[in-house]
Amino acid sequence: MTWLSRALFALGSLLLLLGLTAGVVNREVIDGNRFAEHVDAIRADADVAREVGSLLSNEIIEANPELVGLRPLIESAASATVSSRALGPVIRSTVTPLHRALVSDSNDQVVFRLADLGAVVAAAVTTLAPQQSAPIPDDLAIHLSAFGSQQGSADIIELAR
Repeated sequence: MTWLSRALFALGSLLLLLGLTAGVVNREVIDGNRFAEHVDAIRADADVAREVGSLLSNEIIEANPELVGLRPLIESAASATVSSRALGPVIRSTVTPLHRALVSDSNDQVVFRLADLGAVVAAAVTTLAPQQSAPIPDDLAIHLSAFGSQQGSADIIELAR
């Protein structure tokens, strides 16, 4: 009898753990609105904004090397743009297709559009430093789109499933 009660206790504990895990995953990951809120909160974190701003500024400077002297200004503007509350709705609407792709059986590709974010950073740099000697290239949106292209996203989504 003691052995049976211990086995049932262990089985009950395991099932409770599985149920709690499934509940948390359902609430925090499967719920699209909460998932988008979590991603947006991560984006607004100062360290994450600084890293994304650095990546964006690298792409901007790679597109036009003459801007290398403005790197601190570009990084600052990019970080401020990434952590801005105004970017929240853009991030949430961008994450929604990703979330749908992760939790659905659809094989649609997820498209990340960094061109909009790059345009905001470029406008901020132009506004903050209108006397700059090197113009921001007209094809910057194309370079940023290539940077945020969906190469490999099908494999990542399939792995996540």
